[in-house]
Amino acid sequence: AKLSVQPFVASEAGVRVTSTLIRGEREAILIDAQFIESEAARLVEMIRQDGRALTAVYITHAHPDHYFGLPVIKAAFPEARVLAHPRVAAEMK
Repeated sequence: AKLSVQPFVASEAGVRVTSTLIRGEREAILIDAQFIESEAARLVEMIRQDGRALTAVYITHAHPDHYFGLPVIKAAFPEARVLAHPRVAAEMK
């Protein structure tokens, strides 16, 4: 199956943080979860409109602008697994 990529760029208020949705035929994974809740909520809407099942969220590194929006994403997609390198996960804690 082909993969496609859909970027999401936050507004200026969200410091223009970028998240990326990697889409397969029926499922998608999200790379990074935004910084502020309002931008994470906009991202949730983009994912819902896409229509694919969000199966995972991968956090690339432990800067707050990559994972502070995670609670909003998880509330909307509780079945999605959250993934990160063990060192990244330790730093996030």
